Amino acid sequence: MLKLASFVALAMSVSLAQAGKRGLAWPWFNAPLDPGVLNNGDGEVVAIYDWETYAPPTSTGGTGGLGFIGMQGCIDCSSSPLSELKARASAQGWATVFSANEPDLPSSAAYMTPSAAATWYINNINPLAIKKALPAVTSSATSGEGLSWLQQMISACAGNCYYDYINLVSHSYFEIPGGCPMERERSFTLLRVERHRPRVTASLPLRLASSPLSSCADPLQHWYGTSYADFQSHVQQAHSLFPDKQIVITEFALTNPAGGATDQAAFFKQAFSWLDGQSYVELYFPFVATSPSLLQANDGGAVTNVGTGSCLYTNAGGPSTVGNLMY
Repeated sequence: MLKLASFVALAMSVSLAQAGKRGLAWPWFNAPLDPGVLNNGDGEVVAIYDWETYAPPTSTGGTGGLGFIGMQGCIDCSSSPLSELKARASAQGWATVFSANEPDLPSSAAYMTPSAAATWYINNINPLAIKKALPAVTSSATSGEGLSWLQQMISACAGNCYYDYINLVSHSYFEIPGGCPMERERSFTLLRVERHRPRVTASLPLRLASSPLSSCADPLQHWYGTSYADFQSHVQQAHSLFPDKQIVITEFALTNPAGGATDQAAFFKQAFSWLDGQSYVELYFPFVATSPSLLQANDGGAVTNVGTGSCLYTNAGGPSTVGNLMY
């Protein structure tokens, strides 16, 4: 059984318990689509992220009234250059930034030693006067990876890394939807870099309000598996590990179920209802806010491992069976 679980701390400055908990995981190839299609104004869908620091590519040039969360997942790269991080955060009105993706894995493009990561974080993430996530580490139990890597990084920070969230990621074997179709590795996580993606800039019609920095950390999770029971168990496990923290689930879906969209819709219907009832779940992003044709054309790995039944859009650009559950 293929599973992914990741935990990150996220304390969204908007009151998601009142405004809604749902968000859009928006791939880089989504320029033909309008995020506003899944925002009916009732406040159930509140956020959008695209695995990058540039604003989401959309058919309207905006975010459909949703708050954008920027992500500096690479150490430094052409799609999310460090030299533009501060300017993008300011211009786009971020309230939150996520940092390096899977730096604990030697095979990762973002691999750093804990000491190097502490220096990188202090120099590049600390200066942003917004909420911050520590680097997204895997669930590897190997010494020097996963949580042990993160503990070493925090130790190397010597109290000088300012953060609001702890970010943990598991790994699998298909391509990152935020990322480069030319550059694959064994992870499906917060971000993969596409080296030749055109830069996108856009102002946001709605911004998440900023709030003071804190040193608390709330867990965030990715999950891919074969049943609702397993999904529920993973979220409950995250809650047991971080009982006083809010949980954000940035990606989740069944792994290519035999029943396709029918099975995915049944899973999401159960999951959405349950997640909405859990006070410790603050925000969740079903995988994935795109159409079957766009996913097939740009992310064959995701099609193989998840299928197209979890896509929130139809090929015509309207809400799919799963997309209709977002309202």
